[in-house]
Amino acid sequence: ADTWNVRAQRTLESFFKAYPSASVKVYSNSLPAHFFQKFVRAGYNVTIAPFDVHNLLPTGLPGNKWLSNISQWSKSPHFYAHFADFLRFVLLYRYGGFYMDTDSVLLRPLHIWPSVALGTEKCDDPNLPFCQHLDFTGADDNQLYYLPIGVLLITSEHPILSKALSYFDSEYNPAIWP
Repeated sequence: ADTWNVRAQRTLESFFKAYPSASVKVYSNSLPAHFFQKFVRAGYNVTIAPFDVHNLLPTGLPGNKWLSNISQWSKSPHFYAHFADFLRFVLLYRYGGFYMDTDSVLLRPLHIWPSVALGTEKCDDPNLPFCQHLDFTGADDNQLYYLPIGVLLITSEHPILSKALSYFDSEYNPAIWP
């Protein structure tokens, strides 16, 4: 429970304010099963799902090579950030759905639920390789953007998730901060 803070609480509150009848699963091996009883008593559907990452990723899918070396990767300085990214991609690949980092706040409901929605953020450093001019933002300027992975809406088994997991297998560098 020491990983859940006020900011994470506000994230969950903002989601239920926009979608009071939603079902939310929080994947955690550290939160106790009764942790969200306040929300449950208020009528919200939120559950904690413990997980074993080795059982989440079916054999033969991208990401298994990275996963087979997890004991080696776990010694790297950025392992927990990388593992969180990996787990996010695996869970979305398996189940699809809406993912929000617990430092994000949903300001209003999304009125259209496309099969894929990715957030964009402005990027101020043109030397970063992931900063790009993105045509789909509707901006008519020379602003650089990048696609963060803190807010995702995507269908299960979407090809972009397969590519992300393939990246872990082929390009992973434990020394790079995400």
